[in-house]
Amino acid sequence: MSTWLVYTEGVREHIQAAIDRQSHQPAKTRSHVRQPSPASLKTDLALARDEITSLREERDRLRDDESGGQPGHQLGQVSNRQLTDRVTLLTE
Repeated sequence: MSTWLVYTEGVREHIQAAIDRQSHQPAKTRSHVRQPSPASLKTDLALARDEITSLREERDRLRDDESGGQPGHQLGQVSNRQLTDRVTLLTE
């Protein structure tokens, strides 16, 4: 919302009235917030562990590709024709 709109005559009075009404109401306490169930927390934990395992496997695969793999093995999977076409496209 723009500052101009908030301070426009006729709008500002409504906003100030809402602020005044809310200032007299007690703030909601945290006890009204539902706590997650143990089953929900276990599910979240299991999903997080699966994601961590997946990320570690990806990290290890990338590390192996970077260090011990065959240099240029990714280029070897692409044909010369594809590489030539790609270079031509990029130079155009």
